[in-house]
Amino acid sequence: MVDNSPELLHSTSSRSEAEDIHRLKLELDFLSNVRRQEEELLYMVARGARQDSMLSFLVEKFKQFFPRVRPCLLWCDKDLAHWRIENHKEWSNSVCNTIGEVISVPQALLTFAASPSRPFVRIDNLSSQSDWIDWHQFLSNEGISGCWMHSVQDHDGNWLTVALFFDHETLSENITEFMVEQSLKGMGKWIKAGFERKNADRKLLISEHYDEQTGLLRDAMFDTSLELILKDARRNFQRLAVLCVKLHGPVLSENLKTLSTVLQETLRDNDLISRYSDNVFLTGVRIGHLDDAEIIANKIYKALSSEAFRKDSSFRGNVGIGVAFYPEQSTLDALYIAAHAAADQVDQPVGYRIEYHGRFLKTMDDAYDL
Repeated sequence: MVDNSPELLHSTSSRSEAEDIHRLKLELDFLSNVRRQEEELLYMVARGARQDSMLSFLVEKFKQFFPRVRPCLLWCDKDLAHWRIENHKEWSNSVCNTIGEVISVPQALLTFAASPSRPFVRIDNLSSQSDWIDWHQFLSNEGISGCWMHSVQDHDGNWLTVALFFDHETLSENITEFMVEQSLKGMGKWIKAGFERKNADRKLLISEHYDEQTGLLRDAMFDTSLELILKDARRNFQRLAVLCVKLHGPVLSENLKTLSTVLQETLRDNDLISRYSDNVFLTGVRIGHLDDAEIIANKIYKALSSEAFRKDSSFRGNVGIGVAFYPEQSTLDALYIAAHAAADQVDQPVGYRIEYHGRFLKTMDDAYDL
């Protein structure tokens, strides 16, 4: 016979209310603790901390909050073809190799990462899930019964999945589902913030070092890069040439883009190319012989003189190409001045001049008459 006496019902209700109050107090204290950690995370994002440093910090905090939970940070590319465990030193070789590459990716992981509309999921009874069959031995040995997962995507389309593996005793009167889910989603937001900071830094770097209209190096970056090449040339007794391509006429954005394309297609991949000022392009190239620079200048001349260039470009002004050599000119400033001066000596719509020991030559053959 069931006892439905008012005393028993009141006692049961009071006990339930007390348990609810205890649970809410635990969750409130937990959230307060999490908020205190966010000050340090905010500082890490603000100062542009490396991603691995932030991830290590988050993993350590998870271990403090949930000692029985095993965090696993799984990175994969946008095509879901390559998977790696970021904190692989904490995981068995049966799951990943010595550099963290996942040996066998459970289908559940692939499906979850490919479903951005479902950023959070909980999976129970992993040892009975056929998707995880290659992990069963490890899961069994570690007493792992399930996991929570949350995925975050970066600006390149790659995925970072945070998986929290737990045993049967993880959820207790001191740890609730709410606490785990909130901390996991919070971790995802901080990882996303780190991605945003990294992307902002990259955009700033590009805008600082590369010309927006042409995509070529800006002057300061060109100077820095050419200085390194010049030091290498001094150390190894190598030759270097600087070519100046100077526009004489109206500078329109379509002219700049067309000209930058011509230079990129004409020069080698490892040659430096810069939009040095509004109407000046500079290139720095390693050469073996003096004649090599003239060959490059002649290629640029032919490309800019071609009917195809004139047809595809609205440019109607003149183009002067100037060449200067190292070690004949031994400093960057001297190279720039000589190359600019040579470009200004061109007296036809498109042409080049070579500065050599203070003289401006039409071809290197003229140098042998000195």
